[in-house]
Amino acid sequence: MEPVRRAAQRLTTAARPSALGRAVRPLRLTARGWGLATGAVSFAITGVAIGSADLVRIAVIAAVVLVVAVLTLLPGDPDVKVARTVTPEPLHVGGTARVRVTITGTTPTSVHEQVAPQLAMHGTFTVWRRTHAGTTSTILDYTVGALARGRWPLGPLTATRTDLFGTVQRSTTLGTTSTIAVWPYMVPLGAPDATGLGEPERVALGLHEPSPDDVTLNEYAEGDDLRRVHWASSARRGRLMVRAEEYTGLRPVTVVAAVPPRRAGGGPDELEWTLSFAASVACAAFDARHLVRLVGLGGPGDPVSVRTEADGRARLLAPTLDVTWAANAHDSATRLGQSLASLEPAGQLVVVVLGTSDPTVTGSATTALAELSAGTQCWVVTCADGPAVTTLGRAGCTVVVAQPGEPLAHTWSRLVARR
Repeated sequence: MEPVRRAAQRLTTAARPSALGRAVRPLRLTARGWGLATGAVSFAITGVAIGSADLVRIAVIAAVVLVVAVLTLLPGDPDVKVARTVTPEPLHVGGTARVRVTITGTTPTSVHEQVAPQLAMHGTFTVWRRTHAGTTSTILDYTVGALARGRWPLGPLTATRTDLFGTVQRSTTLGTTSTIAVWPYMVPLGAPDATGLGEPERVALGLHEPSPDDVTLNEYAEGDDLRRVHWASSARRGRLMVRAEEYTGLRPVTVVAAVPPRRAGGGPDELEWTLSFAASVACAAFDARHLVRLVGLGGPGDPVSVRTEADGRARLLAPTLDVTWAANAHDSATRLGQSLASLEPAGQLVVVVLGTSDPTVTGSATTALAELSAGTQCWVVTCADGPAVTTLGRAGCTVVVAQPGEPLAHTWSRLVARR
């Protein structure tokens, strides 16, 4: 019975972390293993009691099988590597992504990936193996759908190994946790010619450069026509600048989102609707080749140019990932007022999204917008009807009243129709 006792000691060994950040869980008997262990003990006791050598031999054989099973699972996997890829990433709410996890250095009998509840599983896990250059890799494929905005974890991965006899198994937590970034839900807001975002203006305003000529210049990028190099500006700046007449006169666009305060009994519609509408407008302007800012969300709000920013959309939407409710109406109004006060609006198109009907926030917006430069186009989407709308209209703003949950494209078309 000594082999059985030693096997039991092995099975109760505490889980230990590995040098590669892996957590190795205790060895466990499967249902078959428990049956074999129970049978070994029963045969041994019965054999000794009745003096049957055959029953004792059967018990010994069963114990040996268990010991061999344990020994085959004791060696670690020092070279295990786990790679996880997510395509595409980041996602928008409502989008789907394919996740692939590749495990090399071990051949588990089963694998399982932990997935945040905000990432809905589509279909089932698909596990297959691939051999390349004498190395066998286990591949796990599955699809997730983004249900909510934010940053959501994937992993860690749990790999389970079972011995040849199916009597003992050991699970190991492999790799680290990855994070999927999920942007707000967005919709295309129509062709630029239909919305007015693509209409050129006579003057290019809001671009603060040393020379008026530089408004139509961009830094040289590989593939640009050298015949369009503006040598005077290149000499002044110390780097090649090329003429970009197609950008001449497009108004800069600033989208200001008022983060709503949390209301007792209120749902998430106000916050998510505000972010979705603001992000959709900002991306529509970006696609129409405007210089764009998205402010009011606590991020840097730096201007993003479609010409010079390869990751412009990602930079534009990055502040939306971690936005939460304003602490109260005063906090929301203060943040909105600071965002509007920071604008240098002359010649810009300013789109303000007031996804709340709170009078404190609406009042702050009305006061700030009434003081904007007369050379500014200002479009306002508000959830508050009444005197505030009249005041904004008298100040020269284009205003539409919408309710959280209203289709974004419908709100946008009503706003454009009133401009």
